[in-house]
Amino acid sequence: MNRNSRMLKTTLIYFVGNFGSKLLSFLLLPLYTYWLRPEQFGKIDLIVNIVPLIGPIFTLQTTETIFRFLFDCKTLEEKKLNITNAFFIYVCGMLCFFMIYLPYCFITKFEYSLLFGLYFLVLYLSIFIQQLMRGFQKNILYSISGIISTLIHGVTNIILIKLIAEKSLLIAPILSAIAVSLLGILNIKLFSFLDFKSVNFQIIKKQLKYSLPLVPNQICWWLNGVVGKYIINFFIGTSANGILAVATRFPNLISTITQIYFLAWTENSIYEYKSKDRDVYFSNNLNGLIEFLLFSISGILIVIKLYFYYAINEKYIKAFNLIPCLLLAMLFNSIATFLGSIYTASQNTKDAFFTTIYAGVSNIILSFVMIPKFGLYGYAFANILSYIIFSYVRFKSVKKICNIQIKVPCILSIISFVISYGTYLYLDILKCFGVLFVIGILFLYNYKKVIKNILKDRF
Repeated sequence: MNRNSRMLKTTLIYFVGNFGSKLLSFLLLPLYTYWLRPEQFGKIDLIVNIVPLIGPIFTLQTTETIFRFLFDCKTLEEKKLNITNAFFIYVCGMLCFFMIYLPYCFITKFEYSLLFGLYFLVLYLSIFIQQLMRGFQKNILYSISGIISTLIHGVTNIILIKLIAEKSLLIAPILSAIAVSLLGILNIKLFSFLDFKSVNFQIIKKQLKYSLPLVPNQICWWLNGVVGKYIINFFIGTSANGILAVATRFPNLISTITQIYFLAWTENSIYEYKSKDRDVYFSNNLNGLIEFLLFSISGILIVIKLYFYYAINEKYIKAFNLIPCLLLAMLFNSIATFLGSIYTASQNTKDAFFTTIYAGVSNIILSFVMIPKFGLYGYAFANILSYIIFSYVRFKSVKKICNIQIKVPCILSIISFVISYGTYLYLDILKCFGVLFVIGILFLYNYKKVIKNILKDRF
C-alpha cells in the first residue's frame, strides 16, 4: 500500500469513529441552550476543562505514549512488558490523584465530588484502552468504540438533561467511557498482557524519558486553550463563561477535522520520517492542510450563521461575533499541532515542551491584559495572537529537524474565506444559502484533480 492510500484509508477509518462524537456536542447545543442557563453551562464547562490540566500530571502522559512504544515492539513479550509498565504508571497515578482528591472533597464539600472523581478515572482508562487499540493497529475497533461512545453520550444527555440538568453533562461521558473501556478490554484481552511481576523500572524509566516532557507540554496546551476561561470567570462571571462555552463549540468543528486528520497523520509521519523525500512530503501535507482548513472555515462560518438563526436560544446570542476570531485561532492551532507531529515522529519531545511554553506564557499575559479591557473579545484576541506566536516558534524549531516549507495558500481558498466572512457579518439568511453553494463550487473546482483520482482508484 503506497503512502497516500495508507494515509487516506487510515483517515477515513478514524473519521467514521471520531467525527460523530465530535459533531455530537455541536448537534446537542440546542438541547443545552434550551434546558441550561448560561451559568449552569459555564459551571460544568469549567469543571470539565480542568481535567486536561490535572490529567497529564497524574497519568504522566503514559495513556498517550503507550501508542508510540507499541509501534516499536517486535515481539509479543515486548508488548506485554510495555503495556504492563505503562498500566502500572497509570494505576499509581490514579492512586496519587485520589489520595489528594478525597481530602479536598471532604474539606470543600465539592458538589460534584463523586461524579467528577469517576469521570476522571474512567476517562483516562478509556484513553489508555483506545491508544492500545491504535498501537495494535486495530483502527476499525477504535472507530467502532467511537461510534458506541457517541450513541451512549447522545442518548444519555437527551434522556437526563431535563431531569438532572447540568449533571447529565458529566454522567453521559462517564457511561460512554465505561462502554469504550469494556469493549477494548474484552477485544484486546488486556489482562493477558498484564503481569505486575514483570514491572521493570528500566522500562518505566525509558517510557518516562519520553513522556515526562509531554506533561508540561500538555499543561502549556491547556494554558493556551483554556486558562482564558478561568480569567473570564474571575473578571466577568460564570454566565459569560457559559456564552464562551457555546462560542467555542463551533471552532471545535475545525478541531474535529484536524484531530481526526492528526490521528492518521501521526501514524503516517512515523512511517515516513526516514524516507528520502521526507521534507517535501511533510511540506506538501502542511500546505495542503492550511488550504483545506481555509475552505472548511469558509463553509463552517455560513453553516454557523444558519445554525444560530434556527437553533440557538437567543440568550446565547453574544457568542455569535466571537466565533470568526476563534476559528482563525484554531487555524494557527492546527499549524502548530501539525508541526508537533514531527516531534512525535523523531521522539524529540523536549522541543515540544519548550515551544509550547511560549504559547502558554503569551496566552496568560495577553488574557490578563485583554480580557479586563475587551471582555469576551479579549479572550478571542489573546487566542489568535498566542497561537500565531506558537506556530512561529514551532516552525523555527522544527526547521532544525526537518526542512519544512510553508507557501501562500491558493487564491481560491483566500477568496472563499473573504466571501464567507463578509456574508457572516453582513448578509441576510436567504443569501447565505447562495454563498454556501458558491463556496462549494470553488472547493470542488480547486480539488477536481484530487476528487478525480479518488474516484478513479475507487471505481
